[in-house]
Amino acid sequence: MPEFEFSSSFSLFFLFVAVLVAVMISIAHYRRTNPPVPPRLRALLTLLRASALAFMCLLLGEPILSFLNRNTLPPTTVILLDNSRSMTISDRTGSRSDQLLSALDRADIRQLTEGGDIRFMTIGAKPGILDSFHPDSLRFDANETNISLALKAAVQMTHSDNITSVVLLSDGNDTGPGSPLFDPEVLTLPVFAVAIGDTAEQRDVLIRKITTNSVVHAGMRIPVHVQIKSSGSAGEHVKISLKKESSLLDQKELILDSGTREYQVALAYTPTEAGIQRYSVEVSSVPGELTIRNNRASFSAKVIDRKAGVLIIAGSPSPDLAFVRRILEADSALRVTVQVESRSEFAARTPDPALVAGSDCIVLIGFPTTRSDRSLLQEIRMAATQRSGLLFIPSRSLDQDALAELGPVLPFTVGRFSDTEISVFLHPVGHPLDPLLKLPADFPDEPWSTLPPVFTLDSRFMAKPESDVHAVRRIRTTITTEPFLLSRNINKARSVAFLAYGLWRWNMLADRSPADILDHVVANSIRWLTTREEDRRIRVAPLKEIFTEGEAVEFEAQVYNETLSPLEDAHVQIEASSGRNRFDLVLTPLGSGQFEGQLSGVPQGDYTFVAEVVVEGNTLGRIEGTFTVGESNAEFLETRTNAQFLRQLAARSGGAYYTPDRLSTLASDVRSLPSFRTREIVKSSEFRFWNHSLSLFAALFLFALEWVIRKRSGML
Repeated sequence: MPEFEFSSSFSLFFLFVAVLVAVMISIAHYRRTNPPVPPRLRALLTLLRASALAFMCLLLGEPILSFLNRNTLPPTTVILLDNSRSMTISDRTGSRSDQLLSALDRADIRQLTEGGDIRFMTIGAKPGILDSFHPDSLRFDANETNISLALKAAVQMTHSDNITSVVLLSDGNDTGPGSPLFDPEVLTLPVFAVAIGDTAEQRDVLIRKITTNSVVHAGMRIPVHVQIKSSGSAGEHVKISLKKESSLLDQKELILDSGTREYQVALAYTPTEAGIQRYSVEVSSVPGELTIRNNRASFSAKVIDRKAGVLIIAGSPSPDLAFVRRILEADSALRVTVQVESRSEFAARTPDPALVAGSDCIVLIGFPTTRSDRSLLQEIRMAATQRSGLLFIPSRSLDQDALAELGPVLPFTVGRFSDTEISVFLHPVGHPLDPLLKLPADFPDEPWSTLPPVFTLDSRFMAKPESDVHAVRRIRTTITTEPFLLSRNINKARSVAFLAYGLWRWNMLADRSPADILDHVVANSIRWLTTREEDRRIRVAPLKEIFTEGEAVEFEAQVYNETLSPLEDAHVQIEASSGRNRFDLVLTPLGSGQFEGQLSGVPQGDYTFVAEVVVEGNTLGRIEGTFTVGESNAEFLETRTNAQFLRQLAARSGGAYYTPDRLSTLASDVRSLPSFRTREIVKSSEFRFWNHSLSLFAALFLFALEWVIRKRSGML
């Protein structure tokens, strides 16, 4: 039964006196009426007036009516059941799903209800609370085992229930993000872990990880690094195959060692078709293998069938020109055109304006000179402003006045110009992952300090405020603030400048540094310059690349206008297809230019999708992409029971570790917890008369009803 309590800022005596005064005033007011009315009507009016006045006096005391509900809750244990696909594995101990169901049917588990209560919850990508347990409640089809999220859900239940402990039945292979071992929130409840499955290493071969480029150029040979894991398969021969549909692209053979080992296998392929292409990697099975569901993995790559156009303009033949040309022509993703200025004109002919405007990158080496055509400089400046990246390498024959024509698109300014030549060294000042100075992992730790000196003009070069300085000059042992290598990225116009020449010396005269260091620096610069950093107005993508069958395929989109302000009235339609399977989806607007939607019931397959965005009847753009619906092998990357994880989880939370055949002490261990006792939950609520609109309405109603009766009776 709920308990009631009335309180007021006035004392009860004061309230009694106020009510008594209100009654007396009402009686005195209606003792005589004009015109006279029947006694019953006079009594009704007296009651209405007295009630209204008494209620107003009551409200002045700020009355509060409190309700208290007391509820006694028994100690409750949450039983977490692993419902993931890894429980379908059959090892030396038998089927894991059968082991779990058998453990639940034992009297040791049923004894948990003695003196308490139990709740069941399934573990998957998201926890599922079961009102009651039945063996059919478990389908063992979850594609993720998120133990941390399930434990957090159990902790959340403590706010409304008397949860005192958790019993976890799982193989311990947590595939969710994060780890419950390092999350204090999930360790607040003692966990009694029951290990399901065989803790010994299983005989299995699987693909653990694939590393490759997601954007590639057609005609280039693309490396694919595959990480293979094997256990209990000594001396077995397996083949690792790279395929596109049924076509074999590459294959390697591997002889497996004893024990548990991991191998790195290098494959490669040469894409020929443009667009988003899907590839798969398969490893052959071995006799007696635990499962073959982890022997295949797929990936996608966006194939670009277009070479970036690079135009090299040199003031004269030079070693720097020869080396840079060789580096760029060795890259099959580039289409290189070279124009060299002679004493009076270009060796071939003046670069065509269309060639300049259509280049993705323009490389200036010792250019411009006193002979350079000013109209060509204007064309270069226009191209660099609109779409072309610009790489600048000076020389001793550089002309200051001609260089000023290119000033707006260069990352530096010239404060003082001199034709005196000095020797300098490069000293990097950027981050180790600097996009221009990033080198392969097999390079020495400090390759820059071993480079030979190069040359520069003894001029004063200053970086523009918006430029990034990647390296500065070092003169003998003195590190200056003068820029050596700098870049600029503003309004989608990119430029890079080496403020030194004789760079070929890095490759030819290097002492202890690798002989191809210039190749990497130039390649990094060209790659950065030809990568268009477009502020895309349309962004449509699935939430992830691979979905599992039965899972909703979710999309999200963002749409902007020319000024990158969100467009809320756009119509975003997606068409997804794979063979004969076709699906259409119209995304739902969320506001601020954001949209979302999902496809349900999508069967297995590799899908391509086209998203079309229409605004006021006009097509704003189209986005293409891919996603895959299939079986995820994340639950089969670890095939043995992770007993160490379960032991640590139990120890850190204050619980205990068990195996299915040793559960006799589970119930007594749970009941021996200090927290295993009933808990009284008191819920209180208040009704504040003085702060509620109904109170004002009630007072007005009483006064209004009195007034209506008086008027209908003709009273003054």
